[in-house]
Amino acid sequence: MDSELDFGCFTVGTQVVTKHLPVTNHGSAPVTFQVDYSGDPSVKLSPSSGVIAARSTRWLKVALQTDKPRQINEEAVVKLQSHSDFILSIKARVVEQNLELSDLKGNAISCLWFGPLFFGTSCVENVVLRNNSAQVCEWFCRLEVTTPGTEMGADLQKSASASLLERMQRSSQPDKNIFDEFLVVPMQGRLAPFEKTTITLCFSPLFIAPYRYKKHQYSSGQRDYCLFLCFESIITKDGSTYLNGHGGVELPVTGSGLPVSLVPSPSARFDFDCSLGRSKSVLCKLQNLCSQLPIKFRFHKLAHFIIDPVAGTIPAGHSQDVLVTFTARQQGSFQVCQMIDVLGYVMTRKTSNIISGAPELELRSFHKISLQLSAFCNSEVSLPVINRSVNYPAGLRPHVRPRDMSACRDIVYTTVLNADRTRLHMHHRDKNTEEDEFLAFPDDRATSIRPGSPNRQFRTIFTGIRRYNYLDTDYALTKEEVEQRQRNQKTYSDFINQLRISRLQRSKRRQAEGSEVDVDVGIASSNGLVPPKLGIKDMQPNDVSLYQLLSRKTFQPTQSIGYEQMTIGVGQVAIEDFDKSATIHSTCLVNKHRPFPIMVQANVVHVSLELSTTLLRLRPTPNLLAASGYHGSVTLRNHHRRPAEFTWQPVVTESGLFFSIRPAKGIVAPLRELICEVVWYPFYSSPSDGDFDLCVVNGKTQRLHCTAKVGSTSVQLAEYRLIFGSVPLNMPSSRTAVIYNNGQNHAYFKVLDVFPLPGMAVSPSEGVVPSAGQTQLDIQFHPDSVVKFDTIIEIAVRSMKSLELRIGGSVEPPDVDIDVLHFHFDAHVGSCKRLPFCLTNNSSASASVTCDLSEYPDFSLQFPSAMDKAASVTKVVVNASQAIHGLLVFSPTQPATYKFDLPLMINGVRCPIVPPLPSSSSTINVGSSKKNANQLDELSTIQVTAIVLCPPLELFPSNLHFHVTSDMPQEPGLYSQTVELRAWYDESTCWYVVGENVNWWIGRRILTEPEIGEEWEAPCVISPSCGVLSPGQSTSLVVSIRPEVITASRVTRLSLSLYLGEEETAGEQDHPYRELSITISLQLPSISIHPPQLLLNPVPPKTSATRELTLLASGYKDGTSLSAEVEELTLEDGTSIQPVSVSFLKGNTFLPNEQRRSSLKCLVTFYSAAPLSVCCTITFTDQLSNQFKVKVCATSDNCLLTLWPYLAVHNSKLLIAFKDGPENVEAHLHLCHSDVPASSRSSSSSSFFDQISANKGTASGPTVEESSLDCDQGSGEGNVAQNLRKSAHLSIPQFPAADTEEGIFCHKVLLAVERWFGLFGYPGGSRPVSIPTTLRRVVPKAQIRDLGGRNYPVRQNKDTRSVVDIVNYLVGRLIPGVPHWPTFSKDTKELTSQLLKHHQMMIEFLRIQGASLSHIRPEYLLDKDEFQHWCSLQSWTEDGGLDYSKIDYESLSKRAWCDLMLQIFKVLVLHRVLKGGEMTAVQHGEDGIRSKPLVSNVYTPHELMLLSWLNVTYEGVRERVWPAGHAPSARCILNFDVDLTDGLVIGSLLAAYCPYMIKSHVQRMYTSPSSLEQILHNNILVTRALNKLSLNMDVQATELSEPNPIQMLMLCVHLYERLPHYLPRKTIKLSGALHDSFTKQVNFSNPSSKALKYRAVLLGEDAKLFSLPEGSNVSIPPKGSAHLPVQFAFSYLQPKEAVLLLVSTSTTGASAATLAFNLITCVTQITPTNILKYVSSCYTLSVVHVPVANHLKREAMFKIILVESSFNPLEPDKLKHNLKSSSNADGTSDENLKEETPDENLDPDHYDSEFISAVKCIYLKSGQEDTLTIYFLPFSPGKKYCSVLLVCPQVGDMVYMIKATAHLPSPSLFTVRPGSSSFAVQDDAVLHLRCAVGQVCEDIMSVPLVNMAWEQALSMWGQLCMSADEYRRRMLTHTLHSSTLRATTAARKFHKQFQNMKYFSISKERVYDVEVSLPKYFTLPKTVTIPVKDDSKISWENSTDAGCLKLPVRFQADSVGHYPCQVVLRSWSDTRVYVIKALVALQTT
Repeated sequence: MDSELDFGCFTVGTQVVTKHLPVTNHGSAPVTFQVDYSGDPSVKLSPSSGVIAARSTRWLKVALQTDKPRQINEEAVVKLQSHSDFILSIKARVVEQNLELSDLKGNAISCLWFGPLFFGTSCVENVVLRNNSAQVCEWFCRLEVTTPGTEMGADLQKSASASLLERMQRSSQPDKNIFDEFLVVPMQGRLAPFEKTTITLCFSPLFIAPYRYKKHQYSSGQRDYCLFLCFESIITKDGSTYLNGHGGVELPVTGSGLPVSLVPSPSARFDFDCSLGRSKSVLCKLQNLCSQLPIKFRFHKLAHFIIDPVAGTIPAGHSQDVLVTFTARQQGSFQVCQMIDVLGYVMTRKTSNIISGAPELELRSFHKISLQLSAFCNSEVSLPVINRSVNYPAGLRPHVRPRDMSACRDIVYTTVLNADRTRLHMHHRDKNTEEDEFLAFPDDRATSIRPGSPNRQFRTIFTGIRRYNYLDTDYALTKEEVEQRQRNQKTYSDFINQLRISRLQRSKRRQAEGSEVDVDVGIASSNGLVPPKLGIKDMQPNDVSLYQLLSRKTFQPTQSIGYEQMTIGVGQVAIEDFDKSATIHSTCLVNKHRPFPIMVQANVVHVSLELSTTLLRLRPTPNLLAASGYHGSVTLRNHHRRPAEFTWQPVVTESGLFFSIRPAKGIVAPLRELICEVVWYPFYSSPSDGDFDLCVVNGKTQRLHCTAKVGSTSVQLAEYRLIFGSVPLNMPSSRTAVIYNNGQNHAYFKVLDVFPLPGMAVSPSEGVVPSAGQTQLDIQFHPDSVVKFDTIIEIAVRSMKSLELRIGGSVEPPDVDIDVLHFHFDAHVGSCKRLPFCLTNNSSASASVTCDLSEYPDFSLQFPSAMDKAASVTKVVVNASQAIHGLLVFSPTQPATYKFDLPLMINGVRCPIVPPLPSSSSTINVGSSKKNANQLDELSTIQVTAIVLCPPLELFPSNLHFHVTSDMPQEPGLYSQTVELRAWYDESTCWYVVGENVNWWIGRRILTEPEIGEEWEAPCVISPSCGVLSPGQSTSLVVSIRPEVITASRVTRLSLSLYLGEEETAGEQDHPYRELSITISLQLPSISIHPPQLLLNPVPPKTSATRELTLLASGYKDGTSLSAEVEELTLEDGTSIQPVSVSFLKGNTFLPNEQRRSSLKCLVTFYSAAPLSVCCTITFTDQLSNQFKVKVCATSDNCLLTLWPYLAVHNSKLLIAFKDGPENVEAHLHLCHSDVPASSRSSSSSSFFDQISANKGTASGPTVEESSLDCDQGSGEGNVAQNLRKSAHLSIPQFPAADTEEGIFCHKVLLAVERWFGLFGYPGGSRPVSIPTTLRRVVPKAQIRDLGGRNYPVRQNKDTRSVVDIVNYLVGRLIPGVPHWPTFSKDTKELTSQLLKHHQMMIEFLRIQGASLSHIRPEYLLDKDEFQHWCSLQSWTEDGGLDYSKIDYESLSKRAWCDLMLQIFKVLVLHRVLKGGEMTAVQHGEDGIRSKPLVSNVYTPHELMLLSWLNVTYEGVRERVWPAGHAPSARCILNFDVDLTDGLVIGSLLAAYCPYMIKSHVQRMYTSPSSLEQILHNNILVTRALNKLSLNMDVQATELSEPNPIQMLMLCVHLYERLPHYLPRKTIKLSGALHDSFTKQVNFSNPSSKALKYRAVLLGEDAKLFSLPEGSNVSIPPKGSAHLPVQFAFSYLQPKEAVLLLVSTSTTGASAATLAFNLITCVTQITPTNILKYVSSCYTLSVVHVPVANHLKREAMFKIILVESSFNPLEPDKLKHNLKSSSNADGTSDENLKEETPDENLDPDHYDSEFISAVKCIYLKSGQEDTLTIYFLPFSPGKKYCSVLLVCPQVGDMVYMIKATAHLPSPSLFTVRPGSSSFAVQDDAVLHLRCAVGQVCEDIMSVPLVNMAWEQALSMWGQLCMSADEYRRRMLTHTLHSSTLRATTAARKFHKQFQNMKYFSISKERVYDVEVSLPKYFTLPKTVTIPVKDDSKISWENSTDAGCLKLPVRFQADSVGHYPCQVVLRSWSDTRVYVIKALVALQTT
């Protein structure tokens, strides 16, 4: 194999380069090899090992990953079998794809200099672009025109004042296309590896005057250009196209445009006058005033004129003499224009080849200059010389008006001199004439043959009269021809006007169409210019479809777009795929002209979502139920302009995932956010960590890690020692332990050892103890050995110390004896004999005795009712020291003999029974199990023997049945039946025992069921009653009944006994031989009503409720008719009403039926116009005057809390709508028909009311049909019975099944009731409530177990949580008749009676308060044991045929308690909503919003008050909280469910009363949610806000998204009562010095007699900066006071605000209202960390080094802010003064400060300051020191104060102070011209004067027009403010001192002065005030005006090159001496200092 593998050079990409290296085995045996490589992971070798067969080759694959640049030089070791190791060298080079630029000679080029060019000419330069990579490169060129450092057509050498003046004069930029001046060909291409291409660049400067100036009015000067060409390379990765951020190269391009300055002299007009045939020459000098470029000129040829030279070149700054000769070859005057062409190279291109074609230069004329040549040629005759300057062309009429003669006075004919002033021959003229008149010259008609115009008047020069206008008819136009000519002119004029109108219309239409798809193509607004608009439809792409690009992707315009830039930057483009490139080039035409290349550039990124956090910590939330779990939320932010679809994927581990997230999938709208809620379902063993993967469609996957922190709690056992006592062996026993939770959080426990002992089990193994609740542990023990035990069960609690439960007791063996050891039976077949016995338990533990007689079916055991019996196995439990009597029953079926041991099992072990012993030894010692076993072995068994004989007699039949009816006649024998008594034949063996004959007799005792009583008359007679039978004989017995005696019951059962033997000798213990059963059925006429009770669902007022009753008749032979009567009710005011009516559906007559059973149907209707709850009786009477009654319970109410069953049944069909009446507005609940979609409930609209009213017809109100029976007449009894069973639930309240839609609705209602009463129903705080279990267990029962005769009570919660306590707490007083602490009996019967009485009193009390509880009976509220006892006392025949023992008790109890609690809420809580006046309905109609009184059939006034509160608050807040244009739409809130679904209404309530929650929660809501996830987002924010405010009722976000009206009503009531207290009423101000901590005590007083407890909460954006040093819990004793210290560390300069909330948390004391306070901070004193003093002069740059240190406790990135002022801002009296801020920050968020480069993009706002920091921010660790560099460049003298602020919002602020003093600038240079009477000497900066005493010295001082020191200072300040990139670019282009930079600096630095000047006209002068230090001796003007010249340019070498101003100076002194004087010139922006020194002597020399 080869020893070296060289991949070569590759470019960075995603490709994997592979090469195969052969490894050949030349031997005859196979060889194994192994490759060892541990070098660069980008190189992979495979296979790593293998076998090479003999004489074969294996290929070693080497793969190279080219994902990043690297240099690879690695070695791999190949180990070969039986050979030495082989070293393989691997080399490769992966480089970035980059481009290089050079000139044609190959030299690197840093800047392309085009040099100066004349406007209109072109210059072409070529550069070479090279692909310096080993991969094909796609490249394109981008011309940057807005990048910092760009100069676009400005004279960079002008002074700042001249540039400012020019900028103020040009109000608008000219319409200028940069591509008309710069052209790059080609602009894109493809380069092979290391290939070169030549790029041609053409520069063609153009000059376009501004719009407000014409070209000849605007003086064009030099225009300099500095642009940047970016050559970018494109790389392909993952099938996508990207810009290579490191492979591009930037080429600066500079050039200048100069105007052509070719000036002829002495003037541009030359006059010639000579005779015919002669010539005359004039010398013209052409001067090239341009000092940089030569000018090539060329004269055009003209007749009669000769130019010499015709063409030439004039060097820069030189002149050329040109001789112009006139040769007179024709007589006359000649006025000609001689054109001079200025020649230059101009680019020639065709429009179609504008981009792809290479530019070509051609030497041609690009500028023209004209010379006016005037010549006159006369004949040889001497004539008077007349100046023909004013003449008519070619002898035609002159166009000189009389009023213009004064302007031509010097050049007109000599005859017309002063003709306009002459008064000769002045004739009368018509002053009203409006015609224009012309002067008539003497020879103006000489050569004219055209007739004059009849409309033009001429006057003579001297006479002034109109001249006769002669018209030649041969040549003049006729009248018709004139009219035709005018018509033609009008036609052309109209046609042109129409074209103009059409063009304007098309322009407007195009603008209207393009406005919807406009693309901003202007410069960024930060540049101060309004960007023009370029419509997409105005762009016609030629190469690539731009429409597809713009329509296919979603753009985010983050950069400026301009057709001047050749680039459309669309920022980030989030797309689903990457099939298209991110850069597209196109050639476009704008408005079908001005072609230019355009490039669309976008930063193509994946669709992505930003997670607010990748680590989510979940913490417990107070007041949430244990089943709610822990809640947290994560925010998904979409920063792109396209929707992002996402899905959450759970990461399931071995331990499982106990987290859930919702929504699990959805779409995040563009530029919006979406909140997802994470829920953790805690258990003890549930892991507290979980992960979810966020999968974005066509995007990347991110992982969210969730962790939950369980809150601390306080859990204890009710009993730490549990006594089992004596436990029976092999028998299960159970005990219960109670765990209490007194903490604020739920507790999660686990039993560490669920089997602490053999046979003992603890359940549940783990669970939860709710806060303020309890949980039971069931301990089951089934011992299998006798032992004493004492063990500890350890209960581990999460986030708490484990609990230990000690359990003790002993296992006792059974000790049971029986008083009979032998049972003997003698019986006949078919007889039954019983032998009694007694079981006695002598042990201290219970015993279970089981007897299995399955092998002996004729035997059985009988015990009392306490036994358990199944088939042939009998089981009975004998308690400790208890005796149980039983019977051994023998019922033989065939002759046989029996002898066996009775199979008894005690505690599951078959063992013999202990026989009864004497009393001295009646107890067996069970101390030792071994001894007990030996003793049991010695015990005897129980024997059973029996002999069965054949029966001597047989009775047939043994059962008789009699049917007695009322219509049967009373005839003898009608009720008699015969029974045959037969003796067996003599062959039977029984006769050997009985004898020859058998005596028999019938017993006199008759057993009846039911019992008739002691005094009764025999209902039956039998004859004969005794006799004797021989073998084979038989006799007949006649049984007769007496029906008149059977009146006790409809069915009577009798039993007659047959005995053998003599009656006289029979004893009481004799067993009957046979039993004769007799059944008597009494059938009387009766009617049964189904259902036996009628319960109607509550309905709204004016709504009918109907239900069918089925009447089943029996006993009516001929049928009968019925009448119905309804009980009349009397109201409290004495009014009698009858709201219930009955109507028979198919008549009221029962038809005769063969089966004597028929049915009728009747309809029961309930209707009430007012709220009413009744329970009345309907009485049905037949023809026999028999009455049958049925109770009807019905309710009509206008309250949701009563109508909730009605809402549950018709939830999808209900609609609350408006009905506008003349005086009020009615909000009615209507039942929509099936044709009305359920979706219509989504909005409250009055449009449905008309539809409902139309469907309603003329009925008095809506009718609600309840479930009815389907029992038609004539139907069979089987069908009737089936239908009756279906209607069983119509009699009593029932809770619907959970799997139905109605059941789901009711479950939500039940959950809402449990939450509210659990949180607010008890005076001691929140407690978990489970309806009905918690409320019906009102008696503190002791759990009693039978433990050998001893009771071991287990303590339970002392708080019984009785419903009576709830009512007493809500009412504030006791219920009449119910004591506060009732004493209940332990007897079940008496306890049931007490509870029924209390419940009856409570129901009656609530009914008086307004509760609708007619359908609730006191027994419905009983606990299960008491209810079963009550049912056992009832007879279903007495209670309307309703058997309560067969109903679903749990369903009944749940519905009854739910109704009761809702009515308690209605009458005791809802009524607390005060009536704030008349309720009004807010409606939106054509007339806007109107208000009328509101009434409703579904809402009480209190509910209407809530709706009014919601409407008013929402309407008043929605436009104030949300920004304009994003506020939610107006709505009328009429439903408590659908109108509150989106969370905006609840959010508006929070915004109104908790304004500190607006920014963090309310403003983040979707105001127009369009999807379920957006609605859930809003509701998550609502629940988070409620949780923070401790206002949540454990309502989840999903429940708010699918609201239940009852739940939302309770929530609204809760918010109505609590929210007003959350609005801060008072403000607490905290003030102090910076970096000091201030603590303020907030004092509270408690006027009540109960202790108050509060929990303090700090809310607001700055809440985290405040602290509560003594904790958040506040306890105020009764009648006492307390204080809460609030601390704030003044680490921040800005005022901070927060809200202090105190929420009541009393568990035993009184519950108080919430307190809210505003907290505001103010820094009253600032002491700088360090103060530095500095002195400098104006216009001199100074560097100040400020030592800084981080004295705070945390490391931070500090933002540097400089605050300047002319006074000390830190003085206490000036601390609040308005300061001038000079911030380095550019609006970047503080989170991104650490990522920014310190010297990047300094804010241009620093231009108006005099201090600037070298960096924007500085990173300091705690205690770290550093030095901050501050530059100081003053522009005005005086004291300067600069506060250096180091600001970090997360840590704090620090202040440093710089006190600087700025002196006057250094003396400026100037020139002087000595006066006539003095002698002056000048040095660099001082003017020296010498004169004598008393002599006056007057001189002229030349002051430069430009202050060079000021210009240099502006340049330096601009350089300090620019970014590093701009500085680098300007260094390359040598524009660091450009005029635009200085002008921009001056404009921003003196922007206030400019604002004051904008109301005045633009002045080209600057006024200076002159200040003289020695005004006594020196005299100068008080003010000096220095002009600002447009073309003034500065020279950094000599300031006087820009011009000077002469300033007179006068000096006179009266004494000898040296007089130094300082002259200061001050203006609004400039200060200059000049120094004059005068030396005065006695006399001068």
